[in-house]
Amino acid sequence: MSDYTGADISTLVSAAINASQRAYAPYSQYVVGAALLTRTGTIYQGCNVESAAYPAGICAERTALVKAVSEGERHFATLAVVTRDGGPARGGGGPGGCRRWGRRRRRAAPLR
Repeated sequence: MSDYTGADISTLVSAAINASQRAYAPYSQYVVGAALLTRTGTIYQGCNVESAAYPAGICAERTALVKAVSEGERHFATLAVVTRDGGPARGGGGPGGCRRWGRRRRRAAPLR
């Protein structure tokens, strides 16, 4: 993330913390927030939303990405993910499906 200043990262982390406060996690009590920075400079926030029909919930990273794409964004710069205890999201960086989705987006050509 050397292309970003400390202020950029601080702003992104603050946005992710703010998003985590809106998480819906009545089953695990484990709240996660994400903030996705697009190349246009827009930040999209996301939080995890659990469902009683596990695994039908959605992770914070995917929420932020879906919000950005639904608003027409296709080029992304970086993503911040936070948890309540300041550690990595469960499993060292979020649910496996969310990590795979994020990696796929990083390797793929811009969304069309």
